[in-house]
Amino acid sequence: MLSARTGRHSGVNPFPFLGFARLLLLRACGIAIGLAAPIPSFAQNGDVPRPVVDLKPGTANYRVRLEASGQVMTMDMSRTTKLQNGSWVVSETTSFPGHVQTDEITLERKTLIIRKRVFRDGDAGAELQFTGRNATGTITDGKQKYAVNSDLGVVIFADGGGAEDVIAALPLTKGYTAEFSNFNIGSQQVKTLQLRVIDDEKVTVPAGTFDTWKALITSLDGGTDTYALWVEKRTHRVIKEAISVPNLTDALATAELVK
Repeated sequence: MLSARTGRHSGVNPFPFLGFARLLLLRACGIAIGLAAPIPSFAQNGDVPRPVVDLKPGTANYRVRLEASGQVMTMDMSRTTKLQNGSWVVSETTSFPGHVQTDEITLERKTLIIRKRVFRDGDAGAELQFTGRNATGTITDGKQKYAVNSDLGVVIFADGGGAEDVIAALPLTKGYTAEFSNFNIGSQQVKTLQLRVIDDEKVTVPAGTFDTWKALITSLDGGTDTYALWVEKRTHRVIKEAISVPNLTDALATAELVK
């Protein structure tokens, strides 16, 4: 997410918007962020939220807009979902001129628990396997490759590209709450997030007007990770996303469904 889900892979960003793509999709990659987290009892029990609908094969296209320090940047983002060898594979691509970032996750079909993540952003990237509470694989920052072999103490859920679609599959209704854990690729630490459905709202995006649930996701670890999702009530599609970007002052990023 090398960002807080993106490309802050080395801690030195030659172009401050390059790391935004996964910041929009927040959860954990920033190879320069450390969010060591106390794990609440929810996570210690090994519980993860339980989806009530299945994912659906297909492609969703979004237009991303970042406003920061009086500047505006736009990007294209697409998410493709397919059923492959009995598992869901969600592939996300974010692009703007001269730059492409990809993030692919493999999920258990019914539980939507993540089992594999492959992230690429230029020379940086990660390839991780998640088995139970363990993470194994490799991470590269473009200069060095690091081996990962960790007992995380929790099951990772709703992480990486397509994590928003996993959240959208939960039993969303006003007042619904859930907690789940992500894995920060940069710090190799677990971070704990809370989901709250705060209201219903009619929203208009390029793809049309939709009746949605508005959900807010915040960090339980004292970090600044905060983002919002608008999920269509009828189809459980992610219609809109918004995030305040923690490493850019007064920055706001939004992604809206195009088709």
